[in-house]
Amino acid sequence: MLKVCIKYVVLKVDIMNLVVDKGNTRIKFALFDEFKIVCKGRSYTELLTMSESSCYDTIISVSGILEAEFRQLLEKNAALYVEANPLMKLPIGIKYSNRETLGFDRIADCVGAYELYRDNNLLVIDIGTAITYNYIDVNGNFIGGNISPGLDIRFSSLHEHTAKLPLLKSTLIFNKIGNSTETAIVSGVINGMIFEVLGYIDEFIEQNNNSKVIITGGYNFFIKGKVKQNIIFNDDLGLIGLNKILEYHKKMVL
Repeated sequence: MLKVCIKYVVLKVDIMNLVVDKGNTRIKFALFDEFKIVCKGRSYTELLTMSESSCYDTIISVSGILEAEFRQLLEKNAALYVEANPLMKLPIGIKYSNRETLGFDRIADCVGAYELYRDNNLLVIDIGTAITYNYIDVNGNFIGGNISPGLDIRFSSLHEHTAKLPLLKSTLIFNKIGNSTETAIVSGVINGMIFEVLGYIDEFIEQNNNSKVIITGGYNFFIKGKVKQNIIFNDDLGLIGLNKILEYHKKMVL
């Protein structure tokens, strides 16, 4: 859905981009001056205060539920308001059989990766609630990928689908081998996730020339220090992608 407010005119200048990513469990946003991040935040209050303080070109990507009042406030204060959806026009190609079911967080990650590292075969890994593995070819086409349970899902699944295993959470303190039920679960879940991610990376680099691997997402710190190859970590990848998509639509409006 693309909506243009009446405040948006061809002669507008110096309007920055407000980029909002609303996930299932959290919200994050960034203010861009063209392609440079000016500031970032993670609270509704801070976002709405910023939105009301000035007029921005705004894009929002929603993985969870977007409350009507929240949408109205963002749209009211925007010069250009863009609500992302997987069927919209994009600066990359999408080679996916059921595009309407493709999560926009995956699209934003891929757009951001291609914007930063075009002319490469790319593997983009987002380690969050779920772990997504996304592949972009050298011509800027998203060719598909895989989805795997994230750490929290793995911990809760062990508890919910067994009679006696406790519900545990991720921690930075874990060993290769557990010596109790609790440490065995923690070590098994976290090491299992790490081995999975490293396996994808090794296979991708082995099978692709001129390749780059970019890792993002809230749990990517578990992989830092574990990779032997020159892997790129970028916590702002999805925001960079959304900003690129907004700039792409601004050119169409003008």
